[in-house]
Amino acid sequence: VTGSTILKDAAAILTVLISPTISSPPATTNVTKGNTATLSCAATGIPTPVISWLRNGAFLVSPSVAAAQSNIRIDAVGTLFISTATKSADEATYTCVANSSAGVAMAAARLLVREPPIIRTVNVTIVASRQTLIACTATAGDPLPVLSWAFRNGTALPI
Repeated sequence: VTGSTILKDAAAILTVLISPTISSPPATTNVTKGNTATLSCAATGIPTPVISWLRNGAFLVSPSVAAAQSNIRIDAVGTLFISTATKSADEATYTCVANSSAGVAMAAARLLVREPPIIRTVNVTIVASRQTLIACTATAGDPLPVLSWAFRNGTALPI
């Protein structure tokens, strides 16, 4: 056939990749020693990014290895749980890493493990109208405690 055009229909699938973006970054978190710390992180992108974590720049945990680290767990949406937190082992900079075939995004936050103070007092019996020294010391604690005195009703005593 001369001078005729043959048209053929063809279908194609176009997949658009979108680089990961941290939509909800982790926040600096304070936790009391012995309690559970929670660091949240969420990311968007196509394909859906997988969340993993770094501690002080070193790979820490992903869903596939979370069970191997007894006090560390990551849930399906990327939230990191550190149970029975200690200052020496867990206080650090944690980085959320969102990874997919379209790229990588990161966001970091500090975990600060606070230790309650130890306060030592001595029971004292006083005689009315006589000056008396009442000792109180605070040891340990992070941050270091600041001591003040108050009446039972909460009214501060001048020091």
